[in-house]
Amino acid sequence: MAARRNAAEEERRLRGTYISGNVVPKPVYEPERKPQQIPLRRPKQRSEEQPKPLFSFRRGIDFLAMATLLAAFGITLLVVIQYLRVSAKIIELDKSITNLTAEYEALHDANQNRLADIASEVDLNEVYEIAVGKLGMVYPKDNQIITYDYEGEGYVRQYSAIPAASKETQTLLEQVLNQLFRK
Repeated sequence: MAARRNAAEEERRLRGTYISGNVVPKPVYEPERKPQQIPLRRPKQRSEEQPKPLFSFRRGIDFLAMATLLAAFGITLLVVIQYLRVSAKIIELDKSITNLTAEYEALHDANQNRLADIASEVDLNEVYEIAVGKLGMVYPKDNQIITYDYEGEGYVRQYSAIPAASKETQTLLEQVLNQLFRK
């Protein structure tokens, strides 16, 4: 018993001080440990009074859910295949458009070059001299020009019928014809 008192006094003394190093005295006694008993849980038994849950989860999948899943997968697969086909056609058409555009630009440039060559070869002064000197052509006088409004497709056809002339136009036309036939 005396050893216990001395150990208790020594322990009280040591509690208030800090001991440095790795040689720390162990307490003289160790408290007794009682093994803890873990209570066993019993599964709760459902009484008939408790309501059943709204949703019950099962581990398996039923036939209807599997069929729906497979149908959705099949439709998705068909849509993806169709999308890839359309995408390939678009790429092919894009390449075709690029080739046709390049061909058009080459033809347009060739036409512009030919027009420039023709314009450089034709002398308009020479054409005027031939028309006036050899062929006897003259510019029309102001009273010889007859204008009319054409309500049609947006361009005048060369051999289409001229619309009915007004009275002023008819008298002007008769005067021009009289002057031509008097000569």
